[in-house]
Amino acid sequence: MIFELACDFELDHRQPQRDCRRIIFSKSEELMALLDNSWAQRLASEHQAILKEYPFDDLASDPAALCRQLREAGHSDTEASRLADGQFPPPLDA
Repeated sequence: MIFELACDFELDHRQPQRDCRRIIFSKSEELMALLDNSWAQRLASEHQAILKEYPFDDLASDPAALCRQLREAGHSDTEASRLADGQFPPPLDA
């Protein structure tokens, strides 16, 4: 339920060029703290573990948009992904 509320909040407060998880994680930790601070701390630790494996990528929408344009121009999914990925650097650690 907390995650769903945080996702709804993010949708209402979406910021272009920002990884949506920045808002979702922050809001879910804030809401969890209203219930129990130790639960919020545990959730924050889980978020940090996720981010170690999958860092924030504030530019993820750019290659996705280019990939969509390439597919619409007739490129296969594989070729569009390869071309789009080659135009953008990999995400940096948060």
